[in-house]
Amino acid sequence: MKPTEILVDAERVAADAIQLRRRIHRHPEIGLALPRTQAAVLEALDGLGLETRAGQRTTSEVAVRATPCLAIPTSVGPFPNRMASDSFVLRE
Repeated sequence: MKPTEILVDAERVAADAIQLRRRIHRHPEIGLALPRTQAAVLEALDGLGLETRAGQRTTSEVAVRATPCLAIPTSVGPFPNRMASDSFVLRE
């Protein structure tokens, strides 16, 4: 996929992503118990042709796609996310 195609796809879903972020932030959850956030993310992923499930904790969601894709770790919290790795995962 070319960078321009990625940009077009990102622009296509930007409004939905912003709406999801705002929905999550309207109902803040404290600590690592995030059942409302998890439910909102799983609902947003529903219908995208992905196999989805809740992660082992209420702080994660898992989506599996049959074709190669780029996985980007994210944080929906209000604070900067300091991840151990800034790398992206491409799995075939």
